[in-house]
Amino acid sequence: MDGDGTPAGVTFDVRNDYDQQVTITDVRVDPQQGRIKRLSDPSSGEGKWESEVYVEADVRNGVHDTPDGSDLPRTFDMDRFWWRTTQSVEPVLSGGSTATFYLHQFRENPGERQSDVTGSPVDIQFTYRLANGTTGTDSTTVTPTGA
Repeated sequence: MDGDGTPAGVTFDVRNDYDQQVTITDVRVDPQQGRIKRLSDPSSGEGKWESEVYVEADVRNGVHDTPDGSDLPRTFDMDRFWWRTTQSVEPVLSGGSTATFYLHQFRENPGERQSDVTGSPVDIQFTYRLANGTTGTDSTTVTPTGA
């Protein structure tokens, strides 16, 4: 659901099973079906339901916002986005904590405000960095559901 209650985006949780902080550096969004072509938001704000990718985490929230949305598949660099280049916006989770991800609005075609993409699986891959410097990737599949 997006901010106005229309089936268009997803939320999901990711748990840090390490006993140290984890920084999520990249988030890849790759729809399994061709009908999902874009991820976008209708606002110029930054935050939950206002950015393409927003992550609520216990140490630091993360955000990636792109003007006019983004074609998919795409890897979102959580350390940089179109208007912020000096302050890190990578989400950071303490050991054992859970972060909530918000992917704002999936669209079937550019120019459409939003589309009902209920039941269309999307593969998500995370690249992360542990506090000790070790890096890795993990993945999950999310499926948008109706209200």
